[in-house]
Amino acid sequence: MINKSNKPKLAVPPAFKNRCVIRCTDVKFGPNSNDAPMITANWELLGIPNSTGSIDTTIKRGDQEYQLAGLRLKTTYFTLTQKAVDGFYAEFWEKANGDSFQGIDETNPDIKFFDGLCMEAIVQGNTVIERQQLTEEEKADKIAKGEQPIGDPIIDGDGNEITRTMLSQSMWLKKYTGDVPTPF
Repeated sequence: MINKSNKPKLAVPPAFKNRCVIRCTDVKFGPNSNDAPMITANWELLGIPNSTGSIDTTIKRGDQEYQLAGLRLKTTYFTLTQKAVDGFYAEFWEKANGDSFQGIDETNPDIKFFDGLCMEAIVQGNTVIERQQLTEEEKADKIAKGEQPIGDPIIDGDGNEITRTMLSQSMWLKKYTGDVPTPF
């Protein structure tokens, strides 16, 4: 017989927003849909840094303990246009490298520093309602009626809206140099 374990739940805790450590798991360079050069980085949550120089990989909310380590974050897109570099990428690069940004070759950027990069960042969970897909005709009809062109919420068997919580970083803080847990 298998019973439910008391292990922490691998899920985003409710109303989650905290200073966290995240690790780059994958990085690619290529054109975006407008043919602008773009770096695409995927991240995983490692946990919350503590005062001992290590990372707490779980958090307790109410009676439920949540495992944070291993949760995926929303992909980060660094478009390499002058406006985007001035407004976002240069600041990220300086925080990740601890040096002043000297420019980037937008045709062949150095992305090696992303390999295994761990950053402290403000991470938050954003809950979205799952919605039905609309055809182009249904979208046009809603727009003509002055409505938003989005589908109706998907409802479960009990009549509740089905939701999904995604993690994203909202602010880069600095490169993390403390102890890092092994991959999950």
